[in-house]
Amino acid sequence: MKKISLLGIFLIILGAILLASELGYLNIKWYDLLRFWPIIFIFWGIDILMGEKRWFIWVFLLFLIFFLSIIFFFIPFRMYKGIYRDWSLPYDPNIKSIEVNLKVGLSKLYVGPSSDQKNLISISSSREFNVNERKKKLGENPILDLEIEDNFPSLWGGEARGIINIYLSSNVEINFSLETGLGNSELDFRGLKLNYLSIKGGVGNISAWLPKLKSKVEVNSGVGNITLYIPEGVILDLETETGIGKVSVDSEIIRFKEGKPEGVILYIKAKTGIGNIHIKQSKEII
Repeated sequence: MKKISLLGIFLIILGAILLASELGYLNIKWYDLLRFWPIIFIFWGIDILMGEKRWFIWVFLLFLIFFLSIIFFFIPFRMYKGIYRDWSLPYDPNIKSIEVNLKVGLSKLYVGPSSDQKNLISISSSREFNVNERKKKLGENPILDLEIEDNFPSLWGGEARGIINIYLSSNVEINFSLETGLGNSELDFRGLKLNYLSIKGGVGNISAWLPKLKSKVEVNSGVGNITLYIPEGVILDLETETGIGKVSVDSEIIRFKEGKPEGVILYIKAKTGIGNIHIKQSKEII
């Protein structure tokens, strides 16, 4: 019987992750995989225990990872034009609504209402980050397409040095789309005039607290789990499309029925990938 090749398994896993990224299930660039370099030692150790001892292959892969890390993380060609610790778009009383389309790479993320209302949107962190303005349309109803990445991600393991915080004005209607990569996210839309929300998860868990408003929410779990918290008394109109993961709903949540029920109706379209989507009633204090 032919022995199983651990190198083959390693390459299959790597290829599966890259394929999922290309198909849109994950938001990971191929060089972000360098963060997982310790996996080589795991496969190398199993290889030795199985008696293969193909040390030269694993040493070559380690040198390759080291060489690529120097190219992508210590040479400044990855640096975008804008490197910030604080980024903002000032508030204008003439603006009625704002559309924010946000793509985040390797970062922990917090989104919540602004406390001072000086800005329509402000982004801050204890560490430097890149902001790539893919599209910026100003006027009465501005549209922002932003991509945020760490300036130098924590390649060599451990937690990131800080969370990227995004604060939104509660004075305008908000259409918010988020596509995440690797990292957990907390999204607190309570107190905001949320009209539309789209969440496309990557690798990591996402928790979102929704306001007591009539709004439309579309979520795709990707690999991680997504938990949506809806206020008491809100009527849930739910459409699901399941993959490997499942969609679960708390039993005390009021479900939409045909007719014209009185109350705030929240429309949610939930699509699962590998991860699960949980819809819960908002009772937690964060």
